[in-house]
Amino acid sequence: MVARSRGLIRWPKLRDATRTRGTRDALRLRQRWFGSPFSAVEPLLPREGTILDLGCGFGVFAATLALGATGRRVIGLDVDAPKIARAQAWYGHLPNLRFVVGDLDHDDLPEADAVVIYDVLHHLHDADALLARAARALRPGGVLVVKENDVTPPWKHAVSTLVEQVAVGSGLTRSAPVRFRSREAWAEAITRAGLVVERAEHLQAREGFFVPHSVFVGRRPVAPTPAIP
Repeated sequence: MVARSRGLIRWPKLRDATRTRGTRDALRLRQRWFGSPFSAVEPLLPREGTILDLGCGFGVFAATLALGATGRRVIGLDVDAPKIARAQAWYGHLPNLRFVVGDLDHDDLPEADAVVIYDVLHHLHDADALLARAARALRPGGVLVVKENDVTPPWKHAVSTLVEQVAVGSGLTRSAPVRFRSREAWAEAITRAGLVVERAEHLQAREGFFVPHSVFVGRRPVAPTPAIP
């Protein structure tokens, strides 16, 4: 299935809310926004409650969530302290958003109404372990939203592979060997974490057109469902 969606947050609102410092900051912000479908993924998150953004990087999607609904309390976590410092400088003034330096593999995750993992899992040694930890952090009925690079069509997959090689090789992104998976494989992993997969779709959006995108929504049942070994 292909999802075509646009959210309420547009580039001018995000740009005006970002306290960039100089041309380099402004260019980095523009690259992040127009290189990824943030506005299409944002509506998949609840408009109220605590939302964890795991591996938030410079905080652009966390800020998109915070600007999208004042009832959201967004917490951005990342192991990269310089990126968190930049996120704090850009968005620390938003009242419903805060950033924390944290190890996603070992630090305790706070309880949340929703968790988002945006373009992170393919960088990890053990993506399934993080999915399981994210699922445990959800309150009953809470949702996990995962955005990943798809593996089709092949030419877009080749572009995304090159982009990741450049980002990792330049030191901009910390990463284990990059491992992309099919939509079916990610949906199975989310199910193994004990969640009910409600959406597993190829995402088409104007932003980030040259890279293939998949989006997943998994919900924690109100009645406990054991993780599949």
